[in-house]
Amino acid sequence: MWYGRRIYFLSDRGAGFRANIWAYYLDARTFTQITHFSDFDVDTLSLGAATITFQQGGGLYAVDLPSATLREIKVRVPDDRLRTAARASGRQRGTAADAMGGVDYALSPDGRTLLLSVRGDLFGVATNGAAHDLTGTPGVDEDHPSWCPDGRMNTFRGSDATFDHRPHVTTGLLGTDYVLDAPSGRYRLSHILSGDNARADFRSPLIAPGLGLHDGDFILAVNGHELRAPTAPDEQLVGLTHELTITVAASADGPRRDVRVEPLENEGPLRRFE
Repeated sequence: MWYGRRIYFLSDRGAGFRANIWAYYLDARTFTQITHFSDFDVDTLSLGAATITFQQGGGLYAVDLPSATLREIKVRVPDDRLRTAARASGRQRGTAADAMGGVDYALSPDGRTLLLSVRGDLFGVATNGAAHDLTGTPGVDEDHPSWCPDGRMNTFRGSDATFDHRPHVTTGLLGTDYVLDAPSGRYRLSHILSGDNARADFRSPLIAPGLGLHDGDFILAVNGHELRAPTAPDEQLVGLTHELTITVAASADGPRRDVRVEPLENEGPLRRFE
C-alpha cells in the first residue's frame, strides 16, 4: 500500500515469524517494522486517506500516518438481531482473490491498466484486451500488485523457493549493458541489444528510429538527474517505466543531447532473442 514515498506491507521477517506491518522508504531505501504483535498475525489491511486499519487476534486496530501511531478501534454492536444478521445478496463479486480471499489485482489510477498475478508472473491488461507479462521471472512467484498514486510505478510481492516474501518496485530497462568509465565515474552503453522493433515482444528501446545511439556512447543523466558512480543505471531507473529522457554524449565531457525513450518493464524476451 502506498502512502507518499512509503510502501506499507505485511511481512513475517521479524522475530517470532509473525506477520506484522512493515514500511519501505523509497528515498532512504530502508525497511522499518511498524507493528510488533507476537501472538497472532496481522491481516486484512486497508489504507484510507491517512490511516491503515487491520484485524489482529479478533480485534480491530488502526495505524495513523505519517506518525505510525497504533491504536485499537473499539466496536460496540447494539444487538445481534436482524440489523446485524447475515443476509443473502443477489450480487456476484467478480474479483481476483488469493487463497485466503484477499484481493490480488490492482487497477491503475487512470483506469486503463489492470495488474493481475497469473501463473506466478505479473501481467498488465489494457482496456483493449492486450496483455503483457511484466516480470517474466521463472522461479519467483509474484502476487498482490499495487499502484503508486501517480500511476507511474507499481509494486508487488515476490517469493522464491525459500518462500521469502518481499516487496519489489518495477524498474525501467533500456535493453543495453553498461560499463563504468572509471576516470570519469560515468557509464557507457557497452552493448545495445539489437532486437526487432517490428515485433513488440522484442523491442529494443535504444535502437528506435531517429535516436542515433551507438555502443560506447555515455549516458550522463536520466530525466535531468545526473548519473554518476556509485549509483548504478538500474538504480536511477527504478520506477521509471513510462517514456523518459536520457542525456547522452559521445564522451564523458562532450556535447550533450537529450533523447526520449520508452523503457521496457521486462527485457527477458529481448535478451533471449539476442
